[in-house]
Amino acid sequence: MQRVRKEQEERLKKLKEQLVEKKEARDTALDDTYGEMAQTFPEVLEAALPSIFADNLFLHQCYDPDKSPLENYQASFMFKEAFRPYLECHVPERIQAVQTQYATEIAALEEHIAALQVV
Repeated sequence: MQRVRKEQEERLKKLKEQLVEKKEARDTALDDTYGEMAQTFPEVLEAALPSIFADNLFLHQCYDPDKSPLENYQASFMFKEAFRPYLECHVPERIQAVQTQYATEIAALEEHIAALQVV
C-alpha cells in the first residue's frame, strides 16, 4: 500500500513537471511567433502606437522615439505585451495554431494529474 502510494506521488510529480515544461514550451513558441510577426508586419506596430499611448501614459513615457516601433518592441517586455493584441488581430490564425498545437497535450496532462489527485 505504501509503495503504491509513493509510486503515485512520483508519477504525479513527474506529470506536474511535464505540465510546467509543456506550458513553458507553448509560451516560448508564442513569444517566437509574435516576434516573427512583429518583424514581418512592422506596419502593425506603427499603426498600434496611438492606441497604445492613449491607453497607457507610462508606455508613452518609456517609448524611445529614436528607435523604430520594432526596436522598441524588441527592447522591452512591456511593449511586447502591449503590441500582442494588435499583432494577433492582424494574423489570428498563426497564434491560434500555436495555442491549438499545445492545448491537447496540456489538457491531457491536466486530466492525468486530476485523476491521480482523486485517488
